[in-house]
Amino acid sequence: MNVYMIDPPDAEGARRIAASIYRELRDEHAWGRQFPEALGADALDRLARLKPREMRRVMLAAFGNAKLAGRSEVVADDITEERIAKKARIGF
Repeated sequence: MNVYMIDPPDAEGARRIAASIYRELRDEHAWGRQFPEALGADALDRLARLKPREMRRVMLAAFGNAKLAGRSEVVADDITEERIAKKARIGF
């Protein structure tokens, strides 16, 4: 077994990852064309605080939250961390 230690991204790296995930989700769905090409700064900052693995799930929920609110733009309040399931670690 090989073990690789990967440092978490710094703040700017996390912002780039979050922006990339936003664009990817927006571009791969027909409904994504209704949203701006770039995520707003406040929303991007909030998304970037999450772990990269959580960003995709939370961003999908944020698109839904925006549409439920009647908007075609995701704002920071649409990005809620409570959607993340807290799973117990299994020890490895």
